[in-house]
Amino acid sequence: MIENIVFDYGGVLVQYDFVAFFGKLLGSRERGQWFMDHVLPEEVGAAMDRELHPFDYYIRQQQERWPEYADTLSYFAGHYTDVFTVETPGIRDLIQLLKDRGFHVYGLSNWSSKLSEVKEKYSVFGLISDELVSKDVHLLKPDPAIYQAFLDKFHLKADTCLFLDDKKENIEGCRQVGMQGIRFDREHPEKTICEIKKLLGLDE
Repeated sequence: MIENIVFDYGGVLVQYDFVAFFGKLLGSRERGQWFMDHVLPEEVGAAMDRELHPFDYYIRQQQERWPEYADTLSYFAGHYTDVFTVETPGIRDLIQLLKDRGFHVYGLSNWSSKLSEVKEKYSVFGLISDELVSKDVHLLKPDPAIYQAFLDKFHLKADTCLFLDDKKENIEGCRQVGMQGIRFDREHPEKTICEIKKLLGLDE
């Protein structure tokens, strides 16, 4: 029986657009995409979220590798919250409904210590009761170890947890430890919210 609803953060609680952010700085969305592919690729973002070193360590590393983009990287570090564009429509009401119906609400996210700045910008994070974030355990989804660390931290049984994440591989990761999962549709959040309500019997 599902008793605990576990939310990813980026792409579920709040939406983001790195390409648009850098595209605005560099003059076009195409240049923004190139920047994300080369200067700030997925593996660098993952290292930031794992946070074996502070966030600024990875910024300095990339500035040394790409000195022509040193100012762009500094601007990114100083205006980090601008990447996050909007609270996901309907998510606040869903969380409140879940809490009102007696479900426990948790967060499980890949994120660096920069998360604290985003939390200051978006009050929806205040509805989450407890969380485990990659920066605190130096593990990343979809590694099953981070889901197990989450279960261990809060003394939860896997089959009582429903995990919501916008990435397919992260849903597959949670299922490896016995948690249930639903992929959150960033483009049509209302569809996923309806699916969650139906699964939990909240649409009656």
